[in-house]
Amino acid sequence: MKTQTYNTYLPVIISQGSPLPLGCQIEGHVGNRAKWIVPDRQYQISVKWRDVETNKGERDWSGYDLDFEALSGQRVTVGVKCVPEWARLWPGYVGSPPLAHYYTELAMFIVTLIERYHPDAIELFNEPDVDRDAAKWAEEFFGAWVINNDFYRAGKLYGQCLNTVYSMVHEAYPVVRIIAGALMSHADSLKFLDGAIDGGLKCDAISFHKYISMGGSFSAAFEFALDVANRINKPVVLSETSVLAQLDSDELMYAQADYLRYLRENYRDSCIDVVQWYSLASNDWMNSDLIHGGQLTPAYEVFTNAV
Repeated sequence: MKTQTYNTYLPVIISQGSPLPLGCQIEGHVGNRAKWIVPDRQYQISVKWRDVETNKGERDWSGYDLDFEALSGQRVTVGVKCVPEWARLWPGYVGSPPLAHYYTELAMFIVTLIERYHPDAIELFNEPDVDRDAAKWAEEFFGAWVINNDFYRAGKLYGQCLNTVYSMVHEAYPVVRIIAGALMSHADSLKFLDGAIDGGLKCDAISFHKYISMGGSFSAAFEFALDVANRINKPVVLSETSVLAQLDSDELMYAQADYLRYLRENYRDSCIDVVQWYSLASNDWMNSDLIHGGQLTPAYEVFTNAV
């Protein structure tokens, strides 16, 4: 099938210094996907605080050692999520924020994680700008700090948490970037960010997610990034993106390749500091993977040949 072309938009141009390498996320454990890891890229995997420290003060990292071994030598961001039951503000909610008096325990957990695995960055909580009840069906994947659609108040709580965690982690490891956000980039995400800033948010970068459907505007991520950059003077990370469709097709795969090529060619001159595709393989969410059904896609070729 002929590759589609898109030429109806221009990137937002803001100079922020040298961006980080093009990358992607790996959902779940690396496992046999290690064979598709490309050197000199940026990778993100998740670590669930709940799984490592089920009981307060007792940490078992064995479930993650093989993941970091597979990514040895790569630039790695760790997405920390899933608060243990003993530390939750809202008992019974996996996506709950921690109680305020456990912010220090969260910081100590992250320091220990850095000591063990030496990542380049930590992203704190995944999509915290989600209502906790709306996210209940898939709370393993969300931060879900919002109650009754009060995005500003939830953001303020998030900012207070990051204020404590950032200071403690940076005192121990000042070179590891602390990334806030993982915003869903929906209509109320900026209200959440405004609340976080007013809550004293401290971070080294702000991240967000932006997906597009077939035929959607390739410039959407740059437009939202500009909204973020206008609020806070920090590098902006596009930590999840892809072209999505319910059904796999040649048309979808070529559109994904075109979109990734567009991002690769334009993010270095924008306010976006790094782009991460979602995801590498074997995730099957809306056919977003770089590897579809074990087969290399045109987008994977773009990812492999990125400079």
